[in-house]
Amino acid sequence: MRFDWVPNATVPEGKEVNISDVRWGSVMSEGSSNQNTQAIVFRASIHMGNHSTTLDYFRHYALTSRCQICTTRQEEASCGACSIETALVTPIDTLLSWAKKYDHAYVDLGHDVMMRSNSQQVDLKAHALCSALKVKSIDNKVVLVEHPPQHFPSPDGTGNYQGGHAHRSCECSLPRISEQDVSKNNERIGRIASNFGIRFARIWQFFSATGCQQHRPPDCSHYHISPILWAPVAAALAEA
Repeated sequence: MRFDWVPNATVPEGKEVNISDVRWGSVMSEGSSNQNTQAIVFRASIHMGNHSTTLDYFRHYALTSRCQICTTRQEEASCGACSIETALVTPIDTLLSWAKKYDHAYVDLGHDVMMRSNSQQVDLKAHALCSALKVKSIDNKVVLVEHPPQHFPSPDGTGNYQGGHAHRSCECSLPRISEQDVSKNNERIGRIASNFGIRFARIWQFFSATGCQQHRPPDCSHYHISPILWAPVAAALAEA
């Protein structure tokens, strides 16, 4: 399933496009191919004996209240929670309209968490998301999740992205990783979630210590998409 922006729509609802008949591997998921896309949903069906479950991966880069993109302070002032991402920007209402169909849903705030300069937008989005969960009465099935850390070989030892990809590997030993921008923004989200009484899964600590082996160098932000990645923190997600 793909959600597309509807040009000139009065409300930012996503138009659902059924792509289930597209051959696996043919759906281009990178940003350059999805500038008018809000999100892409990838589905995995798992069967073990008499038991079965369905896992959907709702791929998005950032959340927004209503505007597709904000490139100036003036646009941010009129749009509220907004994004500078050029692709896979999902309105909060689109995300929650999809999430309410599930028994359990786990959500993080995407790329915004990776830069401390986005702290104001992180606050706005976390507050808007938590408020919407309460208004729609689905806070009992949605858990907010810490964003896992980056492991870039930064000179300051935080693991923050420094720009460029001249390195060939990610750094496992980062003495100041707790000061990373992702960590600080996770703390902001956690405080807001707590104030709203929204559950918050804390997975940062585990991935800060062991996650560096799960990246795809020179990309030390994103992780391999695999059940093996999430298996060690499954209990933290389920018990949140």
